[in-house]
Amino acid sequence: MTTFNDREKAAENKYAHDQERQFLLKARRTKLMGLWAARRMNLSGGAADDYAKGLIAATISSNEDQDILAQIKVDFSARGITANEHELKEELFKVSQVAKEQIAKEV
Repeated sequence: MTTFNDREKAAENKYAHDQERQFLLKARRTKLMGLWAARRMNLSGGAADDYAKGLIAATISSNEDQDILAQIKVDFSARGITANEHELKEELFKVSQVAKEQIAKEV
């Protein structure tokens, strides 16, 4: 019975670890996307960091790609910046890869 309990606990621990890693990955990806968008809006320093943090906060409940992109589109539109869907998705893919690399180095 101990072997079964050990396996069950190991599976639970792995699941918890995987969930935490996914959360960190999504948050990092959103932060990097926010910093990219901030640069496009000519924000720098603390203003860029604040924008990235705000993007995380605004999309944390769902954190779906479309929610992140929709928020950036709204923010770009408010500042008269144009960006097409393809450009935004391409950048999101790029920052996702960078986030994966960064998280892998930290773990």
